[in-house]
Amino acid sequence: MDSTTFVATLAFYSYMSQEDISKLRQELIDGNYTWLRYIHDKYKKYCIAVIMSKQVCSLEEGNQAFRNALFILHDDLLSGEFKDVDTIKTYLVKMCVQVVEDKNFQTGKITKTDKSLKLNDFLISLSQSTNESLSNEYRDPNRHWKNLLAYFSVIVCILLVLFVINLFKDKTSTSHHYTEYYKPLKVENINFDATDQAQTDPYFQGLTFYSLGKYDKAYQNFIEIDHPTDIQQFYQAICLLENKNYGGAQKILEQLSETSHSLKIQNETTWYLSLIHLKLNEVNHAKKLLHKISQDENHSYKLKSRELLNKID
Repeated sequence: MDSTTFVATLAFYSYMSQEDISKLRQELIDGNYTWLRYIHDKYKKYCIAVIMSKQVCSLEEGNQAFRNALFILHDDLLSGEFKDVDTIKTYLVKMCVQVVEDKNFQTGKITKTDKSLKLNDFLISLSQSTNESLSNEYRDPNRHWKNLLAYFSVIVCILLVLFVINLFKDKTSTSHHYTEYYKPLKVENINFDATDQAQTDPYFQGLTFYSLGKYDKAYQNFIEIDHPTDIQQFYQAICLLENKNYGGAQKILEQLSETSHSLKIQNETTWYLSLIHLKLNEVNHAKKLLHKISQDENHSYKLKSRELLNKID
């Protein structure tokens, strides 16, 4: 229920200081119920907090009904049975509505027997109206075992969350390795004898955009090459990596690793493929390639692969 639609009406024995009454009243109006526990711990049975609707408080019999409601709730409200704030709030509001509508509660102080009967009837009706077994919880001798089961369920959920967080951390660290070691291959020097050729050649245009970091335009020029060489295809793959198309880049690099006879291309493809596997959280595939690179004395990424393996392991 929205706290703005309710007024906090408080009544305490003389043990309750005026300062605490004012603070608790404001806390209840603001929707902050931490003072309920504070007052309960401080005054034990010497405090009662009742939340009543504006409509109930505006009734002529509101004051008398309120006093009788306090009498009912004195031994029951903060006895430890009701620990959930929302349950307490619902309980109090419905109780106040009931006692105001009941003429027997407006004629004076009720007897102890009447108190017990009214409380029992209210718990049963509340259970039926909310589909919650509040009355059973109130009387259930096995509620402590149920609480233990609830605590155990919470612990299991916490462990599950921690497990998922741990998996997420693993993925984050793998992605971090990719970010740390990935760098686009530098452009090789290309010289054209004819100016017209330089202006129209898609490879030259692609390299120009590539060197400027405009990988979208570079890729569009590279794919216009009719019969791309291995290095030209490799540049295509790097452009895809820069645009986060890891699957497309992986496909090109895997094909090059099987068909290229260039030692340089072989070295580059295995290294970048290992990084792609890390990015895609395929750690076992990445380790396999990195081990292969680290054992090749002629591989240009031998030292980096060993360094990266140490971090992964």
